[in-house]
Amino acid sequence: MIIIFEFKSKQYKLDSNSSTVLIENESKELKDNLPLDINIDKILLYDDGSSTIVGRPYISNMSIVIRMEQYIRGKKEISLKRKKKKNYKRTVGFRKDYFLAKLGKITLGSSVISNF
Repeated sequence: MIIIFEFKSKQYKLDSNSSTVLIENESKELKDNLPLDINIDKILLYDDGSSTIVGRPYISNMSIVIRMEQYIRGKKEISLKRKKKKNYKRTVGFRKDYFLAKLGKITLGSSVISNF
């Protein structure tokens, strides 16, 4: 089973092997309310092995529930600013914030396709 969905104008892919996905975090206040259930209705593709549904641009009457489980900080990325012949060097560090999200349930119309 493969699901491709859109959340905060970014596309994420859920596979049947792992029902977890890393979602980039822009808001700091969400990490205080964990665990959090979010209903997403912007599904771009759904494939269950026997049939494939492709949205144009989204699949109508289909939604999934994502459960935000854990707040994770990514690995530190270090960049170096330097001006030659001026003895100017600066290092800048940056860490992305992520949420570890799990798939809750998939609904098509009023029927529940699968519950995780």
